[in-house]
Amino acid sequence: MSIPTENPKEILFHLLHSGQADDLESACNELLTISPNSISTLNYLGIALKEQNKFRQSIKIFDQVIKLKPDYSEAYHNRGLVFSELGLQQETFQDLYKSIQLSPEQAHFYNNIGIVLQKFFLFDEAIESHITALTLEPQNKFFWVSFSDCIKGVTFTSYNETIADYLLKMYDQDTVHPKDISRAVISMLYHHPDIANALKLFESNLIDEHINLIATQLSSIALLIRTMELSPIADLTIEKFFTQIRKSMLLKVRNNQVPESALPFFTMLSIHCYINEYVYYESEEEKKELNHLINTIEDDLAHNSVTSPFRLITLGAYRLLNNFCWAKKLLDNKWSPDINKLFIEQIKNIETDLSIYEQIPNITSINKVSSKIVRKQYESNPYPRWVKTDIFDKPRNIQNALRIANISIPKDIKSQSNIPDVLIAGCGTGQNAINTASRFQNCHVLAIDLSLNSLSYAIRKTKELDIKNIKYLQGDILELHQLNSHFDIIESVGVLHHLNNPLSGLKILTDKLRINGLMKIGLYSETARQSLIEAQQYVLEKKYKPTPDNIRQCRNDFFKMATNSNLKMTEILDYNDFYSLSECRDLLFPAVEHRFTLLQINEFLNELNLTFIGFEFNNNIIRKKFLEVFPYNNALLSLPLWHRFELNNPEAFGGMYQFWVQKN
Repeated sequence: MSIPTENPKEILFHLLHSGQADDLESACNELLTISPNSISTLNYLGIALKEQNKFRQSIKIFDQVIKLKPDYSEAYHNRGLVFSELGLQQETFQDLYKSIQLSPEQAHFYNNIGIVLQKFFLFDEAIESHITALTLEPQNKFFWVSFSDCIKGVTFTSYNETIADYLLKMYDQDTVHPKDISRAVISMLYHHPDIANALKLFESNLIDEHINLIATQLSSIALLIRTMELSPIADLTIEKFFTQIRKSMLLKVRNNQVPESALPFFTMLSIHCYINEYVYYESEEEKKELNHLINTIEDDLAHNSVTSPFRLITLGAYRLLNNFCWAKKLLDNKWSPDINKLFIEQIKNIETDLSIYEQIPNITSINKVSSKIVRKQYESNPYPRWVKTDIFDKPRNIQNALRIANISIPKDIKSQSNIPDVLIAGCGTGQNAINTASRFQNCHVLAIDLSLNSLSYAIRKTKELDIKNIKYLQGDILELHQLNSHFDIIESVGVLHHLNNPLSGLKILTDKLRINGLMKIGLYSETARQSLIEAQQYVLEKKYKPTPDNIRQCRNDFFKMATNSNLKMTEILDYNDFYSLSECRDLLFPAVEHRFTLLQINEFLNELNLTFIGFEFNNNIIRKKFLEVFPYNNALLSLPLWHRFELNNPEAFGGMYQFWVQKN
């Protein structure tokens, strides 16, 4: 390629950040014929070689730069990153720490060092490095993503006020999904003095006696309150703790003597129970007391037009307030900010969803019996319920977006549209669609789903985020032949395995994909879900029904089995989906579910003329382990090798296989 002599650095910068590493290499080599000792050009060349996995050549270039300019921190830093790719730990940190010694003000150095430390499982040091980067550049969205990726794999053994403060700030970042970090956050909160003391009282059966004091103390722990507000908490001890507090609230509501200082926690517990869709177990005693509470509230409203806020808070911790005919009248009164937040969640937002429901057009008919069964399952609850999701720090072209996700850059990638048309086939409540709309530059997203309730939820949340490049329509994957459009990118994650014939669904999607188009697919693993298969069989044998009461009872029975050291059943408690009602129903009571091996998937892809181009992981730990076993060129693109790896690491795809393919 021919590089203009004016502003060559701008061109090199553009090529780097658009993911065009091969063009960057060519441009650097052309410029070096004119200025063979240009430090910046050589540095760009080293980066270009690294991005193409030409690690040894890259190291030689950085050696040359350092020889020309021994105090050039970027060269040390970049060479250290190459050493990390080769697994050379000593050389890696020698160079990386040299770079910050020379340039201690470079925030991105600390962020990269944090990423590398995490790669070598040095989490304490990684957290410290990420916090330093964020101290220098607190507004950098990518730094928050890197920090959250690090936190996902951490279990804290002590409470640290500084880290807790950054975890709280992390919840405010639109690039971070609360559910991804909540387990780590809870592991730290266990060691907060007030929570540790409250848990001791719980273990000693003293909750009722000290309920107001406990609620007052917990009200002041901002990190706990924010965690409860944003996500279900996948922790058995916390669930039992909250279940007992909720019961104490219900038994205490008759005398209605609750200090103002305790109300923030009680209100947030009510919101939290709504978020997990009232998944907590209810005893017969509670059900009787709850009926009394409902009668009391209705009597209050009939005679006085008002009732105690604590009664409403307590009821909202057991039942959705909008289900009661008098609920909308509550919005006419003035309430405290905390209680108003509860009413927005449980009344106003539900009313908004109902108004959207009637206005959603369909793009296909829904005639298949299997589709109607699946639709019925997801109409009863928007799936999954969420408060805050994550979006990308900035949109990128397809090539660069895949590069950042560690997906092999496919052939003819440069022929892909700069304004890609994207289909989300089975969008649920919109998280996938929102994530994708923020990921690909200039994209137009069509998101379809069977469930109008889920679509209503998705549309409201998309409007809240002011995202304008998504169109939601009701539609059935199995009827997409009715649609004339074709797409550059199709995503269908967690959907195809609920079809009667997943391969036929995949074929339909493939037919809607343009030549050289890309598809992201998510399917359940037969190997990873063995314990879950046993649990689903147990549910069938015991004849539990997929009703709220039966799901709660089923979960309670699983808790008892876990307490009795039933190891297989204990594994079910590790699934995040176990801790909300609709997700637990999907986990244990699926209307239709298929699971696959990677060898089966390999056959499907060959049959449909699709090329596997890589798995997408939430973090790089699995990829790193795989490469330690199979350190070969293109090993990452071999599903048979991944199959061998999974047999020895059955937990690797515990969520599901999420992978990209290209249509030939």
